[in-house]
Amino acid sequence: MTKNKKNIVDEEIRKAAAEWVARAYSGNASQSDEEALEKWLAADARHQAEYFHMLEVWDELGRDAMDELVTPRGQARRASIVSRWFRPAMAVAAMLMLSVFGLNLISPDNPEARNEAVEAYATRVGETRELRLEDGSVVTLNTGTKLFVDFNDNMRRAILDSGEAFFDVTKDPSRPFVVTAGSQSVTVLGTRFNVQRKGVKLTVAVVEGKVAVHENIAPERLEEDARTLFATSEQATDAVGFQHYLLEAGSVGTFEKSAELVGSVEVADAESHQSWRQGVVRFSDQSLASVVGELGRYTETPITIKDERAAVMNISGVFHHDDLDGALAGLEAMLPISVTRYDDRIEIALASK
Repeated sequence: MTKNKKNIVDEEIRKAAAEWVARAYSGNASQSDEEALEKWLAADARHQAEYFHMLEVWDELGRDAMDELVTPRGQARRASIVSRWFRPAMAVAAMLMLSVFGLNLISPDNPEARNEAVEAYATRVGETRELRLEDGSVVTLNTGTKLFVDFNDNMRRAILDSGEAFFDVTKDPSRPFVVTAGSQSVTVLGTRFNVQRKGVKLTVAVVEGKVAVHENIAPERLEEDARTLFATSEQATDAVGFQHYLLEAGSVGTFEKSAELVGSVEVADAESHQSWRQGVVRFSDQSLASVVGELGRYTETPITIKDERAAVMNISGVFHHDDLDGALAGLEAMLPISVTRYDDRIEIALASK
């Protein structure tokens, strides 16, 4: 099997697994669905592996993303659905699903969903993935990322639950494209930009076009104000009735939301923020702690700096994020540090004199 054909097959399995999990959550699972699922799982070991991975993804979903997409349903009803859907052989999966019953789950009768399918995508640690959406937009997910996509006739919406993504958005002035991350949103009409979410911190780097960063507002209101939003030239303004920041190509903005949206925007090397798409990470006069934190996103092995004096050393360089050993060797060659590898962790300390 060629590499391209294998990728297509893997993508089909992943999509099917996501659809099975979503159907289980929907509350509409029937006896025939149960039998079809069992046959699908038994047909190929890859089906089982991807299915359980998708269950883990759903189990880890944050409340922020779920609140954006869904309305709550009765816990007792969901419990009965799951117990009816899964047989003893699927007990582990059932336990994973039961663990998230306290969250709002996707509901087919949610008026906000407008009868459109919500698609869920995820990448494992160290994995990147390119998605082509129904409108022609292309989204590339970085390591450890979870993303939901919800399109309707009036708006294109993506919810970044965690991680990082690069968006190449097809221009459509009649239908804004909105990326929501926690309590903050990024609205565009058609552009190329990178979004990284770390807790309540949001970093947006614009490569082409314009984006507006603002607090979350009602979709119908945003649909009406989108054009006015991009007509204003102020960086932060109440011209459309809500605070927002306008970023142009070459700008990088960092934002946090507490009582109000607080951000800082600067003209910077926006391209470097999406260099991960070429398999590298770039650093310019950044602390070792920052560099290690970024490299750590691409591995499941914990990396710890044991000495604060080493952590604050600054460094510039380019490293391949899929070659951790090479990156660490490069750091050792450039700084007076030593790297010690253990079976379950990596430790960095000042080199002994």
